[in-house]
Amino acid sequence: MATSGSTDFNQTRDTIIKRSLKILGVIEAGEAPSAEDSADCADALEAMIKNMMATGFKLWKIEEATVFLEPSQRLYTLGSSSDHASISTVKTELSADAATSATSMAVDSITGIAASDNIGIVLDDGTTHWTTVNGTPTGTTVVLASGLASAASTDTHVYTYTTRLARPLRARSARLRNAAESDTPLLEWSRDEYFDTPNKTSEADPISAVYYDPQLTAGELHTWPTPSSALSRLMIDVDMPIEDFDASTSNPDLPQEWLRPLAWLLADEMRLDYGVPQDIRMEIHGTAKDMLDLVLGFDTEPESVYFGPSLDPE
Repeated sequence: MATSGSTDFNQTRDTIIKRSLKILGVIEAGEAPSAEDSADCADALEAMIKNMMATGFKLWKIEEATVFLEPSQRLYTLGSSSDHASISTVKTELSADAATSATSMAVDSITGIAASDNIGIVLDDGTTHWTTVNGTPTGTTVVLASGLASAASTDTHVYTYTTRLARPLRARSARLRNAAESDTPLLEWSRDEYFDTPNKTSEADPISAVYYDPQLTAGELHTWPTPSSALSRLMIDVDMPIEDFDASTSNPDLPQEWLRPLAWLLADEMRLDYGVPQDIRMEIHGTAKDMLDLVLGFDTEPESVYFGPSLDPE
């Protein structure tokens, strides 16, 4: 038996819309939706997916993000134009000392570093100098858009990334990664726990707790205590938002197992708009619910969960 060897089947936004309209009986096989029907369904599909993010599904959208800590800074805004944080980061080290105002530096490796990337060099004074990469690195040399604010010694850490972290929906867990690449789990506080804590401006290393508030356009990440250096970085597991359908040819930012349910869920969303008869409405609703339950049930971790008595005296 010969199989294709391919597993990359996908559908576009308009293909999903067309399937939904067939389910609703709005179009027949071989017909194309009207421009108005396509626009209405596209709006409904976008809103439906945004609403579905509140269900807490999307194991495929859990990412480990890096938040770069700074001395005396206890609040970090997380969004496309906010503080330095990213999902994909590159780490290397200086292979030679770099003096104050230096714009050219030698590093252990330029792999993964590209022109215009954000670049942070941990300085000898415990702060991070942030700028961008000026031109494509060559050999082991990286050129900076602005010179170092102060000196940096051999083996100090250098971090680069291309895209800032978009606003996470929520934080799941956090850990502090030190200069030796060793992780220490952190407490995840509620709003009350953080704001009821005195001495929020006290500085110490390492930090021991974080509180994340998603806000509206940029999330706010609070640390306690306030870090006193940039030698460690914060690693945090976050739920990322599902991407938009920006074009008719956009594929859904969901796994393949969601393709068929999306068409039925959209039909369920639009059944009243198109005046579908009661019996057909109920049939569509039941099928859509069954498909949603199936994919939500699959979107769970397979590991066992253990329960035990609390040893906390409180």
